[in-house]
Amino acid sequence: MKMRLGGLLFLVINANTTLAEESSYMGAGLGGLVVDSNNFVAGGASYNVMAGYRLNEHFKTEVQFIAASDLEDEPATISPQVITASILANHPITSNFDVFGRLGVAYWQADITLGQSSQLDKSDTDLTFGAGFELQYSSQITLRQEYQYVQMADGNSQSLGFQFNYHF
Repeated sequence: MKMRLGGLLFLVINANTTLAEESSYMGAGLGGLVVDSNNFVAGGASYNVMAGYRLNEHFKTEVQFIAASDLEDEPATISPQVITASILANHPITSNFDVFGRLGVAYWQADITLGQSSQLDKSDTDLTFGAGFELQYSSQITLRQEYQYVQMADGNSQSLGFQFNYHF
């Protein structure tokens, strides 16, 4: 089984490209984030920064940092942060428009304040997945709309955002 997975990984990394040459990219985005747990449901504004590498026409690797404003659900306030490492599978629809899916791992951390005096700090590593579309605006700029789900120990977070990426 390990041999098959290693072989598959080798093929993905060494596959020929048919679009532009392999490229690195960095980006940033804005959106909304909802945290839903057993005792807490709240949403608010979020931002993210990312860096990635296009392996070939169909696959990218990406790391991403996501943070949100303080989310409130009386009497609790939560300040979530997430770091993800993912593989993105792209499917070109036209020469400048792709749809994609994401699968990876997410390390999340949340500062939780209950009332005036009680404070908790929770963190864990869990699964993340998502989907979206990407428009190539120019040879170096892409615009992306994405939904992302992160499974958490006793709930989940869901985000929907718009991102701007610069390729170099």
